[in-house]
Amino acid sequence: MKKAFTILIFLVLSLNIFATATIIVPEKDGERFVLLSGKEMLPLDDYVWYKKWNGLLAQQLDEGIYMITENSHSVIVAEKDTEPEAIERAIRFEYADSLILLGSSYPEAEELKDSGIRNLLLTRRVSEVERRILSEEGITVSSIREGDVIDFESGKPVLEDGKTPISVICPDCGTRFVIYI
Repeated sequence: MKKAFTILIFLVLSLNIFATATIIVPEKDGERFVLLSGKEMLPLDDYVWYKKWNGLLAQQLDEGIYMITENSHSVIVAEKDTEPEAIERAIRFEYADSLILLGSSYPEAEELKDSGIRNLLLTRRVSEVERRILSEEGITVSSIREGDVIDFESGKPVLEDGKTPISVICPDCGTRFVIYI
């Protein structure tokens, strides 16, 4: 009993309640994506070209397209008025795990697969046919809402309905993993 209680206390003390990267999706037209780390925020605007911030690297790939990288995992975000050709260029030359799009169109499923993207987050509803085509290429599609706060762990979105994700770091090996409470 005492051993289990000690392990529980140790686990609680080692909790890090923020995921690796947290991205705030713009709520209104004219607003920008924002990176969140604790109480600090970094708006992804025209002043961000190549910025190291709180263990993350934020860089502008094109107008309205940004890539957030931590270690070897990346997320690309694209604003609402971004041209589809610019998104295609960005994913062709950059490797990312996830792509968040506020606009209505996205590149072909095969092009997404070739770029390494495995998670596509859209603010519009996706038809079942589109979802299945993307699924055949190994791409998971998730619907998000404007104003959502999305946590990413190793380049993958942490989207669990009704459960609270908690990021835990192993004190022995330093491996980070997510548990749901």
